[in-house]
Amino acid sequence: MQVRHVHQDVGIYLTTTHAGHLPQGECSVQLNLHEREHSMTTIFTRDSNGHKGTTVQDIQKQRELHITTYKSSNGPLVTTATVHHIEGNLKRHRLGCGGVVGDFSQRLACTFPARVTAKTVSDQHEQCLHKLQEVLTAVDAHYAAQAKRQGLAHA
Repeated sequence: MQVRHVHQDVGIYLTTTHAGHLPQGECSVQLNLHEREHSMTTIFTRDSNGHKGTTVQDIQKQRELHITTYKSSNGPLVTTATVHHIEGNLKRHRLGCGGVVGDFSQRLACTFPARVTAKTVSDQHEQCLHKLQEVLTAVDAHYAAQAKRQGLAHA
């Protein structure tokens, strides 16, 4: 039996087991934004680099938004938002050197917890998911600026 927990403030629906625990390794999150339903998947894992949380959401024009929380190699717990293009069976993220060149990439949080535990990662990840509307607005602005720049270059 599965139970849906609802966080009313942002419309997050977490599917849990009958005991009220998140399924090991994965939970599904659905958000209702702009009066249309966006579905996303959030997965929490642990590997040799430590705990990690990743949310993937399909967005328009063969793109996915990836929000990832992980311990970086130089110490802090970081959450980033990046857009990847879907091309057949491949996902591509073009790096840019500032401005509107390349695909969208933004750091959402950078903290220095005493220990990077599963709870620390999931707490920071959830806090950043509360910024989803702001991130989607920034994504739209990024690609609109790219389109405008390309239009000027071809004129």
